[in-house]
Amino acid sequence: MTAFAFLQSFQIVPQQQSRQSDSEDTAAADMTSIADFYAGRTLFLTGATGFMGKVLLEKLLRSCPAIYRIYVLIRPKRGCSVPSRLSEVLETKLFSTLKETDPDFHKKVIPIVGDILEPDLGLSPSDFERLSSEVSIVFHSAATVKFDEPLKLSVQMNVIGVSRLLELCHKMIRIEALVHVSTAYANCDRSVVSETIYPAPLLPKKIINAVEWMDEEALNCVTRKLIEPRPNTYTFTKAIAESLIVEECGPLPCAIVRPSIVGASWQEPVQGWVDNFNGPSGLLAAIGKGMLRVMYGNFNGSADIIPVDVAVNLIIAAAWSTAIERFYREWNRVFDHFIPAWVMDIGLRMAGKKPILMRLQTKLWRSVSCLEYFTSRQWTFTNDNVTQLFGRMCADDQKEFNFDVRRIHWPTYLENYCIGVKCYALKEELSDLSNARLAVQRLILRRRFKWLLVLAVVVWFVRWRHRVVQFIWNRAFWTLLHVYSAIVSRIPKMINR
Repeated sequence: MTAFAFLQSFQIVPQQQSRQSDSEDTAAADMTSIADFYAGRTLFLTGATGFMGKVLLEKLLRSCPAIYRIYVLIRPKRGCSVPSRLSEVLETKLFSTLKETDPDFHKKVIPIVGDILEPDLGLSPSDFERLSSEVSIVFHSAATVKFDEPLKLSVQMNVIGVSRLLELCHKMIRIEALVHVSTAYANCDRSVVSETIYPAPLLPKKIINAVEWMDEEALNCVTRKLIEPRPNTYTFTKAIAESLIVEECGPLPCAIVRPSIVGASWQEPVQGWVDNFNGPSGLLAAIGKGMLRVMYGNFNGSADIIPVDVAVNLIIAAAWSTAIERFYREWNRVFDHFIPAWVMDIGLRMAGKKPILMRLQTKLWRSVSCLEYFTSRQWTFTNDNVTQLFGRMCADDQKEFNFDVRRIHWPTYLENYCIGVKCYALKEELSDLSNARLAVQRLILRRRFKWLLVLAVVVWFVRWRHRVVQFIWNRAFWTLLHVYSAIVSRIPKMINR
């Protein structure tokens, strides 16, 4: 069995705009465990009555017991109220293990009356306000998974529903991560699918407008033409939804998870748990009962099945990773840029001068945000025609009108680029290069000192509990202080070389 999953963070402010090193990524990930991260947080979950939604809800409650509250969006059905529907979910065998360890787990689960087909998700003003002010993590798994769903309903649920959820998330003042559950088959028109967002088959706004003004009969007539080369409305609308998220997420920290065919659980909470006949479950039941004897398929092909508990673990980890990375970047931005600027502005005020550094930092980061879409992505461009054109030129022309980038020595080019910025953009003299090097060394030392300070604070909290740690702390502190003083004293000598 093979499985495919997709995890990508689409953050606009401030995405990874200077690429983190592997060590920095590891440091960010080590800041807290997943269970500790979810402690005390309030979550919002759509699709909780679905197969994957139930497993996600159970796993969160069982493995992250310190979660404060989980709001679940549930629409009322004829003859069954929202609280009754939630009770039915929590009374299934899926939650048996959880009941033994935490009999009162249901108190953390709060039903919210709503429907992704309705404006504002069908939320009451009070519920809308409650979600906007309390929720920090959002999981969106509500969708229609029927392959033969009429295009109108499929777009309403899988595309417009996503747009409405994004509108709500933009109002959430505590939002740290939004995880959207897509499908590995959103790009099934490709034989090789990478962890990237491909161009939508149609612009999301165009298909939404078409669905709003065309009646269902007219849409059914053109559905086959619209969704080609995809086989059904499910994969078509899932691809549209991914593009919509990229367009409308703005500053929201988003992640997209693409599971393949979701099957029964692998290990937890019980092996083989499944409660529906979708996908392979229906086939296995029909074959086992002797109702299905023959079907068309590739005998040597891989069955792209992913156990539901594996997919859910990825979804939970995706939210953790997205929020942690966002926190790390925000923390670095504030600590490295805004706090120093604020301190220096205070110094300027005390000297009777106009404070300008905070204003400059704000303008700088506004400019950086405009570039983040490009600095956080990578493209592959072909240039066969350009190469052929260069080959048709004579040697003299190739030298005089050289546009062959393969001949550029990039380290040298970038060094000259930096010098050019200094000389021509900043209008500074090269004779001032020693001061510039000193400034760079100061920046490096400041960054190292920041991490030493963080380490010192952590050890300071621990040292009072353990005498051995206290001894190590005292020795390490004076050693680090000695090393730091030695480095500072050597900077002038390094610059004068």
